Amino acid sequence: MRILGVRFKNLNSLTGEWHIDFTHPAYTSDGIFAITGPTGAGKTTILDAVCLGLYGRTPRLDRVTKSSNEIMSRQAGECFAEVTFETQKGRFRCHWSQHRARKRSEGELQQARHEIADIDSGAVLESKVAQVNELVEKVTGMDFDRFTRSMLLAQGGFTAFLQASPDARAPILEQITGTEIYSRISMKVHERRGQEQGKLDLLRAELKGIRLLTDEEKEQLQLSLQEKQSREKEADLDVQGLRKALLWLESVVSLEKEVKLLDRQWEDIEAGRQAFAPEAARLERSRRAESLAGDYREVEVLRSRQAGETKDLETAVSLLASKEKSAVETLARKLAVEATLKDTREQQQSQADIIKRVRDLDVRLAGSKRQINERDTAVKNVEKQGIDYRSYIEALEQSLESARAELEEIHDYQAQHAVDAGLVTNLTAIVRGLTALREAESRHAKASGQTAVAAAQRASSAAALKKIEGEHRKAGEKLEEKQKEAKRLADEIDAVLKGREISEWRDELDALKDRQRRLAQAGEAIRRMDGLQAALLALNNGLATLKANRIKLNEEIRRASDQKALLEKDVANLEDKVALLGRIRDLEDERKRLEDGTPCPLCGSPDHPYARGNIPELGEAEGTLKKIKAEHKRMSDTLVKLEKEQVKTAAAIEHTEKEMEEKKAALDGDEREAADVPAQLGIEMSSKDRDREVREAQAVTAGRIAETSGILASAEEKSRKEKAVHRALESARAKVGEIGRTAEEARLKAEATMFEHERLVRYGEDLAGEIEKARSAVFKDVEPFGVAQVSGDNLDTMQETLTGRKDAWQVKADRKTACVKKMDDLKAEVNKTHALLEAVETDLATRLKGLEILKAEFQSLSASRYELFGQKDADVEEKRLAAAVKEAEEAREKARSVHDGMEKEIAGLKDRIASLREKTGNQATELVRVEQRLMERIKKAGFEDEDGYRSAWLTEEEREALAKQENSLATKRAELEARRKDRSEALASERKKELTDLSVEALRVRSAKSETMLKLLREDMGAIKNSLGENEKLKERQKEQLGSIDAQKEECARWDELHQLIGSADGKKFRNFAQGLTFEIMVSHANRQLLKMTDRYVLIRDDSQPLELCVADNYQAGEIRSTKNLSGGEAFIVSLALALGLSHMASRNVRVDSLFLDEGFGTLDEDALETALETLAGLQQDGKLIGVISHVAALKERIGTQIQVIPQTRGRSIIEGPGCTAL
Repeated sequence: MRILGVRFKNLNSLTGEWHIDFTHPAYTSDGIFAITGPTGAGKTTILDAVCLGLYGRTPRLDRVTKSSNEIMSRQAGECFAEVTFETQKGRFRCHWSQHRARKRSEGELQQARHEIADIDSGAVLESKVAQVNELVEKVTGMDFDRFTRSMLLAQGGFTAFLQASPDARAPILEQITGTEIYSRISMKVHERRGQEQGKLDLLRAELKGIRLLTDEEKEQLQLSLQEKQSREKEADLDVQGLRKALLWLESVVSLEKEVKLLDRQWEDIEAGRQAFAPEAARLERSRRAESLAGDYREVEVLRSRQAGETKDLETAVSLLASKEKSAVETLARKLAVEATLKDTREQQQSQADIIKRVRDLDVRLAGSKRQINERDTAVKNVEKQGIDYRSYIEALEQSLESARAELEEIHDYQAQHAVDAGLVTNLTAIVRGLTALREAESRHAKASGQTAVAAAQRASSAAALKKIEGEHRKAGEKLEEKQKEAKRLADEIDAVLKGREISEWRDELDALKDRQRRLAQAGEAIRRMDGLQAALLALNNGLATLKANRIKLNEEIRRASDQKALLEKDVANLEDKVALLGRIRDLEDERKRLEDGTPCPLCGSPDHPYARGNIPELGEAEGTLKKIKAEHKRMSDTLVKLEKEQVKTAAAIEHTEKEMEEKKAALDGDEREAADVPAQLGIEMSSKDRDREVREAQAVTAGRIAETSGILASAEEKSRKEKAVHRALESARAKVGEIGRTAEEARLKAEATMFEHERLVRYGEDLAGEIEKARSAVFKDVEPFGVAQVSGDNLDTMQETLTGRKDAWQVKADRKTACVKKMDDLKAEVNKTHALLEAVETDLATRLKGLEILKAEFQSLSASRYELFGQKDADVEEKRLAAAVKEAEEAREKARSVHDGMEKEIAGLKDRIASLREKTGNQATELVRVEQRLMERIKKAGFEDEDGYRSAWLTEEEREALAKQENSLATKRAELEARRKDRSEALASERKKELTDLSVEALRVRSAKSETMLKLLREDMGAIKNSLGENEKLKERQKEQLGSIDAQKEECARWDELHQLIGSADGKKFRNFAQGLTFEIMVSHANRQLLKMTDRYVLIRDDSQPLELCVADNYQAGEIRSTKNLSGGEAFIVSLALALGLSHMASRNVRVDSLFLDEGFGTLDEDALETALETLAGLQQDGKLIGVISHVAALKERIGTQIQVIPQTRGRSIIEGPGCTAL
């Protein structure tokens, strides 16, 4: 990955918009560049912009959010950072930005935006904040942490790492190398091991909470259940008998009430029939009148048609006279319109030539007027241009005079401040000297503070060493005590275990428990066998009873099916008979018109038996049909009940047979288990009293279990104490070792603080001489400019004063050059403008003369047009004449159309009058004939005349209502008669049964008592069955719990083993192991980089302390010493080697072509600085671009390519350097 450029705006002190192009030739040729500037100027902000553009966060501020943005410049309303880079996957641009509301500095912060785009295509690849980081990581192969470890190395990280103790170094190494995952794994293993042990303890506690019934309790419950089952059967039979008798009594009472009610309803029906007799007579007359409805409708239609057509004839004759009068009027209007059209056309033709001539004149007038307007506008523009030139000349002359006055003022200033001209060339050297002097004084002040601190640390280290040595002696004494106690407990455990291993005792206890469990299973199987044999006997008896019931049900179903088939045939015959009688009754009116000897119009028979009144009665047949249907329904219901009972019986037989098979299989299994278990355990048993022998074997085994458990409990208790002592022993041993290491560190620290104090004293003396040298050089440079003294207090004031004097001289010089140039330009411009003014005045005179000629021509043409056509518009006049002609033509067409239509209407009326006269004559003859035939049929039907016939009419609603009422009375009478007969017969049948002689109330009392007793028995039986069932479930649960405990033991053993390898509460065990491997790799990479800078030192690890770092001094025969004894410059060289080594590690699988180091080079002497820079420059051979941030003045002389961050006023800075642009 290579950084191509960075663009940013309003970040910290770098206000405004800036762009740095790292593809500039200065960077590609040198391979190394420096970002320089005073402390706090904003050097690190450039690297912050790179991180912000890529990841939306910086090493110093982490993430920038809507609620917090400490990187945006003060008094700014927006900021952004944009990075362009390339990888093997292409070239990309990543842009991050944030602004305040309305981009005002006092506005509320808005949500940050982040996007990544393809540079070549310009397409935005992602713009969602969360997804942008994922895509950046994908295309670069680095997340933020890896980027800051491989490409951008922030301030102080490796110096802190190098100086830290091993315990403090671990979290720093985690942060730098990203190995914190191993700590979490170690703690997770420790946590999981505790969880699994907790699960095992919980399972054991649950097992203790499972309580089973004893054999005596279970046997007592089974005997009680059998006794209650017997009593329940007897009580159930008694309840069924009482219920049956009670239902019989209630049925008799109900039938008696129903018969009385039906008798009252019969009387009501008969009364209703008598009241309906007058309405029945009206219905019969209406039916006779209905037979003549067709003939009467025919007469009415003819009458209505004749009346309508006679009226139409009279209307047509009257309309014809009116139409003939209107036809004469339309003809006169037609002739008048045609005359008007002729006159209008003649007028249009006479005006056409005049309009053509007027149009030609109008065209010429318009062209002349347009030329006049154009010439007039041009004249005005020329006049305005002349005025503008005169004003411009006056303004130029005033500016020329002002420039002469300013030039005189500048000449006076330069004469008075002639010495300041030297500052233009010498100020840069003076500022460089002042900066060097300040830095020297700053280093001297810092060194003085460090010397005082080192003196205090030297005294403190000596006191700490003495204290730690006393603690080490006490810890050794405590360790000896714990060793003696551990030996005593080991001897006691051997005595308790009688020379055997504790695992052997545990195996023996597990074997005894397994033997006890299997004996319990065998005893349970023997007891179950007795119950299964009794259950099989009861099931066999029940099965025989069910099969006998099934045979009986099959016979009853056969008889019911036969009877149902006979009833279905009777129903079909009766339905045919009722349908036939219904059709005969419906033909009553037609039968009355039949005459003996005359053929029937329907069947053709000359014999009409039903016409003489011997019609069979419909009501009797319908009543019989209803009775048969009721019997058929009752038989169908009986058959359904029998079939359901048959299905239930078959299911019960199947269930019983299945249950018997299950019981037999269970009995066989228990028999095998009762025989196999004793044989496997080596116990000889007789078949007569196996239960007693099993219980005796259980008692013997229980005694052995108690004895073994006691030995194990005692041994485990002592083992726990021994483990506690061993843990204390390990803790004491570790403490002795730790205090020993601490004492060694204290000795090394005391030596280091002594050497460091002496070094700082010498360093302070050197710096004092350097300050005097720098002050003399500065005074030599500033003395020619009137500066009498150079002291530490007036350096900034002196620099600002000299800079102000130089800037003022430079401003005046620049202004003088500008004034001279301005005066020359003004003189040339005045001469040019005078020439242009003369040309404009000549052109104006010519244009005025041409305008006068055009105006004269326009007046002549206007007079000619007025004489020919006046003020009229030719187009308007032409349109008016055309509209008049069109209007006349439309009027002629309308008059012609009206007259022609009137002629057609008159012809049509004449034809219709002739047709109507012929039609009404023919219909009058037909009407007389039809009326005579209707009167004959009316009298024949029993009516005196047409009025009598019409009086018999009923409306359709009245006729339907009466017919419905008639049918309803007949239907209700037949249904009621059938129900009376059916209920009477049922009542007689029920009375013959005589199931009891008790009253209903007495039966209800006895039934309630019996049902209560039965309910109590069933509740007791349910409780006993529930207890037995729960006991079985608990046995199964106990078995499952034992299996779960065994499985959990295996799981706990697995996690115990893993915990011993890597688990710990604080995560140290696995973290230290993994970090040791990572640290060793990093040290090997660092040594390769260190070798390039110096052959004196080699970094090595301490085998006893994986995170301890030492150096081997090759100049001192390979002496190994702590890195804390390194000088400031040596420590930086080693830190830089570590940083480059880590960058190599973090960039594996990713090519890193840019590297930024934000480390201080101030502690290096000239040789060490040169070596470090040569090492970094050598990385160019690998294609890397190296950027170094530093404020060290010597760095500027050694690195040619620099980006300077220059402070300005009000806490702002600017950037200067190759490829740096302010936008």
